[in-house]
Amino acid sequence: MGTFAGHALPGSFFLLFGIWSAIFQLRKYYRRKRFELGFTSVPVEVYRNQMTTPCPCPGSSCCSTRKLPLDSIIKATCCAIGIIGEVYTGFNGGKFVYIGNAQHATMFSMFLLSGVFEILNFYRILRLPPASDYFATFLAITTEGILFVFHLHGRTPADIYVHTILIYAVLLTIAVGTYEAVNLRSHIAGLLRSILIILQGTWFWHVGAILYPPVSWLPVWDELAVESIPRAANVFCQHVLLVFACVLLTATVMGYGLRNPPARLKGDQPDSCISSDQQRLLDSDEISDDEETELLEMRTWKPLK
Repeated sequence: MGTFAGHALPGSFFLLFGIWSAIFQLRKYYRRKRFELGFTSVPVEVYRNQMTTPCPCPGSSCCSTRKLPLDSIIKATCCAIGIIGEVYTGFNGGKFVYIGNAQHATMFSMFLLSGVFEILNFYRILRLPPASDYFATFLAITTEGILFVFHLHGRTPADIYVHTILIYAVLLTIAVGTYEAVNLRSHIAGLLRSILIILQGTWFWHVGAILYPPVSWLPVWDELAVESIPRAANVFCQHVLLVFACVLLTATVMGYGLRNPPARLKGDQPDSCISSDQQRLLDSDEISDDEETELLEMRTWKPLK
């Protein structure tokens, strides 16, 4: 990653999946809210966080579940390409001599493994407990953090601190993700995890611009100056502000149409046509997708008498 492109590539990786995850979670949350507020009588699954964000794939012979884990497939593919690139460029004179390339290839390998794990878990080839897909992903993020900690020896102070900030973001992502895996109904935890992943992506790009300016008009930082340290922290906080504002704006736009729910205006409520035991199953994390769909189809909206 000793170039601007070397920082922009993983930055784009985190940006893509962070934005993808945030939009998916907001869309899933507001679709459920539309049903709960009476905007539609079509049953919608109860909101539950998930690491894989599948795309609808109706009428396709390759998708028996009518969904495709496209993000996991792209993750595995991109990481495979990254591994090939790091290994290929790590050789000099017929010998693998660049330890940095080996570290990057290791990081890509962990995310490749998490992508494959998500695909196997999505198609239930692996019969694992709920939230198992979080395990592989956050194991990969933990590996990323460990590699960064031992990736900074002999660097300039500014270089060390801009990467140290990234390590803090990684640790916070792990903490939030652990809480999310335990509380799959927490929409805030899932959204915060997406924000932190987006933040890693934007900061990767900015670190590349700080250390290896790609164009002449970008300011050149004095990497030995003490002032560069608080300056880097200030810029990172501006990233936090910008990313949060963008996600907040997206949530506002997506939820704008739910201001005047017909259920509240007309006195509608969901028909209580399922038993209390079925409702507890519906609210639990142990229910399968097929069972959840069957129970949801039993729920319709009807006006109060």
